[in-house]
Amino acid sequence: MTSLHPSPHRDWRRSWLACTLLAGTAAQPAAEVVLSDLRFGLESLPTAFTYHVHDSGSDVSGTSTFQYGFGLAGRGVYSFGAPGSSGAFFVGGALDLQAYTYAGSGRYDVAMLRALGGYAYAFDDQWTAEVCPFVGVGLGRFRIPGNEFFQPITTSGHVIDYGADVGVSYALSRHWLIQARAGWLVSTATLSGEGLDVSLEQSGPTGFIGVAYRFGGTPPPIR
Repeated sequence: MTSLHPSPHRDWRRSWLACTLLAGTAAQPAAEVVLSDLRFGLESLPTAFTYHVHDSGSDVSGTSTFQYGFGLAGRGVYSFGAPGSSGAFFVGGALDLQAYTYAGSGRYDVAMLRALGGYAYAFDDQWTAEVCPFVGVGLGRFRIPGNEFFQPITTSGHVIDYGADVGVSYALSRHWLIQARAGWLVSTATLSGEGLDVSLEQSGPTGFIGVAYRFGGTPPPIR
């Protein structure tokens, strides 16, 4: 006659199997964040600005808008995570070459050097997210087109900016990644030329999409 009660031996084997599976799951290492990147891409920039123009006889202030603003951006970043850690702080530097168009033939060109740092977290071997504040200094040149009433005006001077962005990276291979970022930028320019002193202030959203080369590569996948 077959017993309706489970065998103690069978229960012991089931318990042993469950414990083994749980232990194996717990032993799986977390994704390790690794940042040793050079990143290059295209950046969108805020176009609205306020201005203040001073000459020997008057002051004029107001608001205006560039037709568009884009930049070629490059960054180098390096993280300081402990082995096996999914999160880590990182530092880096950036070079941004920005170009705006104004009133058809006008141009505003900016070259910025930035210091940056932040925190990155690796969800797995492909996906990494990060938060990154930055501050920068640079040089700007603003050329206002002329017409039948006045000659073109060119001013140049110093630019200071700061902001923050959040980004996500996806690893296509051990060394190559794609990255997208979105953030907020505040910029102030102090320019002079042609007997004028011009101040420009910008603030607004930014976006970035580009590629990265990762030296050393990501940790090998679990097999």
